[in-house]
Amino acid sequence: LPVEVCEWVIDIAWQNTLIACALVSKDWHPRSRYHLDRAIYLSSSKQVRQLSKRMRSARSATSASTAARPASHIIIRGEARAGSHYAPASHLGTFAAMLARELPGAAQLTLSSIDWRASMVQPRCLHRMAVFRGITRLAL
Repeated sequence: LPVEVCEWVIDIAWQNTLIACALVSKDWHPRSRYHLDRAIYLSSSKQVRQLSKRMRSARSATSASTAARPASHIIIRGEARAGSHYAPASHLGTFAAMLARELPGAAQLTLSSIDWRASMVQPRCLHRMAVFRGITRLAL
């Protein structure tokens, strides 16, 4: 099939299918990545660090086709914990510190399944979150 036809199919694929498409062919990878990067899910500090590294490497890349598309929706989930629906989100501080100026296209921030006790969120973390000026929708 021509690459253009494959890209039309990729344009309407769900997240799990996009992941598979990104791994199947180097021709499909850029278009799949484009759609996968619209929403970014973060549930650990390790994921935040990996995203930061990827954003830095994309910024230094010479080809526009390899650059990461800025996400429009960021979802930060509490760290998975057995037997509990809500969990700490220590990676919220890591996210604020490492990616404060890296995601200018972000318009929506979702904070989900997070334990919101006062001791869980540092004031400087909230101060850093103010740098995300493009966010017009916050879901808790």
